[in-house]
Amino acid sequence: MPVALLISLLSELFGGFMNGESQQNTPLTYPGIKQTFVLLLIFLGFQIASALLILVTLSFVFKIDANHPVQFFIIYIVTMILTIGYAWLRKSKIEGSVRWPMQKVPFVIFPLLFIVSIAVIIVTDPLVSLIPMPEFIYRLFFEKLAEKSFFTWGLLVFAGPVLEEMLFRGIILDGFLKRYSARKAVVWSSTFFGIYHLNPWQFISAFFIGLLLGWVFVKTRSLVSAIFIHVSVNLFSYLTVLYLVNRNKDIFLDGQFYGGTTQFILAVAISLVSLIVILPVLNKILSCDS
Repeated sequence: MPVALLISLLSELFGGFMNGESQQNTPLTYPGIKQTFVLLLIFLGFQIASALLILVTLSFVFKIDANHPVQFFIIYIVTMILTIGYAWLRKSKIEGSVRWPMQKVPFVIFPLLFIVSIAVIIVTDPLVSLIPMPEFIYRLFFEKLAEKSFFTWGLLVFAGPVLEEMLFRGIILDGFLKRYSARKAVVWSSTFFGIYHLNPWQFISAFFIGLLLGWVFVKTRSLVSAIFIHVSVNLFSYLTVLYLVNRNKDIFLDGQFYGGTTQFILAVAISLVSLIVILPVLNKILSCDS
């Protein structure tokens, strides 16, 4: 019943700012859906090229271990800057003068956005836990993630949220909104945001967080609110992984972080109620402010 209520509520909220929006389909915008597929392939190309160049340079020239977090940090920063730069040049060439969407947003929404962000992560936990994770993936990804490193922290909590929001909301969703209805734009940008993470476990949570990010971006036309949500999600996820891995607990075993299965179910239920209560409040505040 709570899930049905939440779905109904989300439909109402999205419908409230999406109804009556027609698909514009103008070619004088960037990117469209097909162009975003190409953009993700370009991102992968930049990533492979950057990884080869930086790993060779840092490992053989500066004698830095190939598994050192600084390697991943630099590869990520270079890859994202190249991808954003390419997309920005394409967008500027097609659309002319382009600005980053940085409208002011009411300060009162930030505590609400923080609560909603964490609630979405908790609600999607049961779905993520349904997908078994091979041990080598666990070790490769999450144990590396749990390293107490300035570079890991900076990547997840600062650089990642800022650069990914510039790309996925500032460029991709902005372009979609000029071509398609808001509903289609938000769903497709969320799908690409999930695909970008390149694994099924993060795809689920990234897709649903992407829906929240897209909805808030449409309402505020501001990267500030999107970056804040992204920082909140990454910070919560990082601290959760750090807590569980350092205690040799299975990240995807329901209840480990919450103290048990009963507490886990209670946390999901509270999160659902929080979404049902807070989303209409956010919708009202943002509707009045827009």
